[in-house]
Amino acid sequence: MRDAIHSILEQAIHAPSGENCQPWEFVARENSVSVYNLPERDNSLYNFRGRGSLVAHGALLENISLIAPTYGLRADIALFPEGEEARLIATVSFSSADTYVSPLVEWIPRRATNRKSYEKTYKLTEKERELIRNSPLSEEGEARLIEDEASRKELARAISLNERIIFENYDLHSFLFSHIRWTRKEEAEKGGGLYIETLELPPPVAGGFRHLFWRWRVLQALNRIGFSKFVALQNAGTYFSSSAIGALILPGSSPLHFLRAGRAIQRMWLRLTSAGLSMQPITGLVYLRERIVSGEPASLTPLHQTLILRSYLLIAHLFKVEDACIGMTFRIGRALPPTASSAHFSPNIL
Repeated sequence: MRDAIHSILEQAIHAPSGENCQPWEFVARENSVSVYNLPERDNSLYNFRGRGSLVAHGALLENISLIAPTYGLRADIALFPEGEEARLIATVSFSSADTYVSPLVEWIPRRATNRKSYEKTYKLTEKERELIRNSPLSEEGEARLIEDEASRKELARAISLNERIIFENYDLHSFLFSHIRWTRKEEAEKGGGLYIETLELPPPVAGGFRHLFWRWRVLQALNRIGFSKFVALQNAGTYFSSSAIGALILPGSSPLHFLRAGRAIQRMWLRLTSAGLSMQPITGLVYLRERIVSGEPASLTPLHQTLILRSYLLIAHLFKVEDACIGMTFRIGRALPPTASSAHFSPNIL
């Protein structure tokens, strides 16, 4: 069984994580595995109280539960066995079961963030909407979609504020560029991170990323003539091209809520991939807002705090969110396949 567990983990790590940080390690035993968080892998401003990493771990656990029956095993998952503040995220116990291959398993390695522009005229079918709304894990949250043109345009502009702030905040800027991998060789040597081609940058912009935009002083000079606002405007256009912009609305904001949300998001994403649809999480602004309202703005300036809170109010209004928590925002549509996907490396199994 130990060999089967290793094989399951090798496949399950094809799960999304912030900047492809892959914040997990494993302790395997004869018939179980303990899943640990590695907080040092993702110390960005976005990962407030580790919520982004919890979503990533939820996606990982969903993969484990889908893959295990392929090996004639059942995966029983105990969440936070040592409490929600511990590094131990889950203990997964395996037992013999009937062999079953879920139709979603083949899509696990093929699921990828697609940052291309989507087909502007494509409208989701009712069947495609049901793939989003009727997740088997829907009790952990409700997926809401905005499809009408006027509201999508407002949402795209509000959410794209995140890209402006990335180029105006030193910490966010440094974190992004420290995780960009310029070649496949560098990606293999350093592990994790974002391979540059996954960002889908046109050649002139890609050149700017490599030679200019990583230099903070150069970027500050460019921002004085409106560069960061231009970046936000360009991204707003990309987001608006989607068939829908969605949000996963959670009943609470505890670590357990975010962990379970990760499972729901992964199941939804796999279903969309199997249907030929593309998806991109665009949730940075939501996590920055959580940091502000919790009284821990870190290096966010008063101006940025005001802009974030104002944009969030619009996002919450359009999604009709009052007392609930937005766990993730994302865009969906039809598009050409992504140019590249970031690599996932062999799991660290102790």
